[in-house]
Amino acid sequence: MASGAGSLIVELTVQEMAKLLRVPLIGKPKRGHVEICSDSRTFRAGQVFWALKGPNFDGQAFVEESFNKGGVAAVVEREWYEQNGRPARVYVPVGDTQQALTSLAKSYAARFRIPKIAITGSNGKTTTKDMIAAVLRRAGKTLATEGNFNNHIGVPLTLFGLRKTHRYAVLEMGTNHPGEIALLSETARPTLAVVTNIGWSHLENFGTKEAIRDEKLTIIAGFSRPGTLFLNVDDPLLCDFRPGPRCKLMTFGIHRGQIRPDDLKLGPDGCASFRIGRTPFRLTVPGLHNVYNALAAVSVGLHLRIPKSEAAAALASFAPPKFRMQVKRVGSLVILDDCYNANPSSMRSALSTLAAYQSEGRRIAVLGDMLELGVDSERLHTETGHFLMEMGVQELYTFGSMSRHINQGARDKGLPRQNAHHFSDFDLMLNELAADLRPGDVVLVKASRGMRLERVHETLRALAGAGTLSWGNVK
Repeated sequence: MASGAGSLIVELTVQEMAKLLRVPLIGKPKRGHVEICSDSRTFRAGQVFWALKGPNFDGQAFVEESFNKGGVAAVVEREWYEQNGRPARVYVPVGDTQQALTSLAKSYAARFRIPKIAITGSNGKTTTKDMIAAVLRRAGKTLATEGNFNNHIGVPLTLFGLRKTHRYAVLEMGTNHPGEIALLSETARPTLAVVTNIGWSHLENFGTKEAIRDEKLTIIAGFSRPGTLFLNVDDPLLCDFRPGPRCKLMTFGIHRGQIRPDDLKLGPDGCASFRIGRTPFRLTVPGLHNVYNALAAVSVGLHLRIPKSEAAAALASFAPPKFRMQVKRVGSLVILDDCYNANPSSMRSALSTLAAYQSEGRRIAVLGDMLELGVDSERLHTETGHFLMEMGVQELYTFGSMSRHINQGARDKGLPRQNAHHFSDFDLMLNELAADLRPGDVVLVKASRGMRLERVHETLRALAGAGTLSWGNVK
């Protein structure tokens, strides 16, 4: 299989693609706008196959398969074409298929002179992106990154979705190696940029939080004219940043910043209410960390002259992205499903949210490994266990090789051994968890994506639906 990045219709013909890329077109394709696909598994007749290469795949191995499925053309590397090209096929031979994808997206996006908002940060990127998009849609049609389609493949494919009817574009940008954010920014050429916070994500590849910060701040590299950078200045690694003359600065935060809330309160469900000026806001997603995400959205909206009342209405009906602090119920049991990803700072935010959620039952944490933390991994997992006890967690279930240090850290700070359960077998953990649950319990589920802890809610819901759980009081 080739890259799993999916497909998107672009308002270009194959002839226009070749012209923008300044490469020859081999063969005679049909006229009409095309749909680009880089995933051989989902490729359909009528699409252009973009044969990307990566460390573990080479899409060029699937070129002939794409033509057999009815593909109209294939973008391949020149060397491959010279060795493997066949008559009666349409090829766009380029020097490097990834660089060509980036170049074409950059040229295509430049046609659209609309506000483009780029978002990065260690935590909250996807939720902030979706909140900003929700606010902007109150004023006009808005293109937004789907899911976390935020890398060197996803950002170009997202840009191909731009149409003349769009008034705004909201683009999430992620990184796990130095240099990636600048490239994505230079591809999209944003007019506004948001940095949500600086945490421990991908520490293994950056070494220090300062290096992570420096990478995130290159999001302004793509400003072609003076743009505006929005910063969370409650973050100690961002509060002193001063951009150059090509960049204006707008700040937000709970404690300081140009946009900050008054009368901030958390309700019994952990959701915040506050005022900005005279406008009341009520969030539908729990946790103080989501207040920061909302403040970023309000700040961008105000900059683009969207009234606070419209922003408040958008956030009042906002639904969180999948596996990002979703509140789910199985009978009287509440599950805080935040299992999309985890690092030490996002883990602390989630545990704080669990602590703030009022319930008659216990606070239970089901936690897995936090990946890509490098040499500091053991220490950071142990410190998470210490913090967990400060948040009043009463029952702990951990799963994975590194999360045993969370478990040990919690026991070091006083969690009784009978309340600290560690497992290397997921099914065994789930069985013991299910047998232990009581009415009114609130369960936080969080780990890095690779741990696949979404299975906790999925399995409990399925068992409850089948009536096969021993804990009938939560059916």
